[in-house]
Amino acid sequence: TVAEQTATVAGLAFTTDGKHLLTAARDGRIVKWKTSDGKKAGDVVGAGAPIHDLRTSGRFAVAACGDKTVRLIDRETAQQIGQFRGHAEETTAVAISADGAIVAGGGFDGVVYVWNRESGEAVCHFVAAPGLASP
Repeated sequence: TVAEQTATVAGLAFTTDGKHLLTAARDGRIVKWKTSDGKKAGDVVGAGAPIHDLRTSGRFAVAACGDKTVRLIDRETAQQIGQFRGHAEETTAVAISADGAIVAGGGFDGVVYVWNRESGEAVCHFVAAPGLASP
């Protein structure tokens, strides 16, 4: 069971070897669990904002957070290794390319940002939902 999460679980991701499962929740925590017995194997330090979505590719996971950021997580260590900024409102959806090179985030502001994972630089951004975009 996921008894140690204190809020709704919003995303799940296996480690590449399948021995652990990451749970991301609206309490801002990502917890690493052993799939063999369901015991807790670790927490991500500093997630700190509600998590609305979690996606993975290779060794990386990305989380859409309520503090207007997208967090980059190492799936094997369950540690945060990067952060992407740009949204004016909460980030609610994320994606990461199959090769892990590009990260995207969408939010309540109606804007989608695309970042280079390695450099952290925004490649582009565009209004995907014009009625939601902030003026």
